[in-house]
Amino acid sequence: MVKIIFWILGAAAAVTTIAAFTYQLGQDSNVKINVNSKSLCAGISITKPTHNAHVADNLSDANNGRRILTVKGIARNIASDYQLGLIIKDYGNPHNIHPVDIQLNETKSTWTGNIYFDKESDKQVTLAVLLLGPEGNRLHDYYRKVAREVRAWVALESLTSDTLTCDEVTIHIP
Repeated sequence: MVKIIFWILGAAAAVTTIAAFTYQLGQDSNVKINVNSKSLCAGISITKPTHNAHVADNLSDANNGRRILTVKGIARNIASDYQLGLIIKDYGNPHNIHPVDIQLNETKSTWTGNIYFDKESDKQVTLAVLLLGPEGNRLHDYYRKVAREVRAWVALESLTSDTLTCDEVTIHIP
């Protein structure tokens, strides 16, 4: 069972406020998945950027002083009990996982997602396209709910056991 706790600290005058959000996955998160992940992931990949790419030319400026990288991929034949997901992991810290919202075009079997980086980013990151089972999908939904509530994106430490990694690329953000 995975338990995730988000702590947000804030100070106003001499008073410190602590808000804690706890999410505990359901009992079925311990169920082992007996499927061939290669067959479920067939036809799901990241097409842009490519592995080991330096993405300086692919970044565009956002209004908030940040830069945007658009990630693209293909998604054919997604199993009915799975959802498509995208994450970004810091290269130096595999426990710093951030889900990214994607837009799926089922007609064209493609997807896109926008990732925002600070102007002074100079690091390697790994992008991974996933198939999220029921628990993984609940975790990603909860992640977005907490982010909206506290207005901050807090990293996940791990993924659920029903999440399958279909493709990964490591890129350099200058």
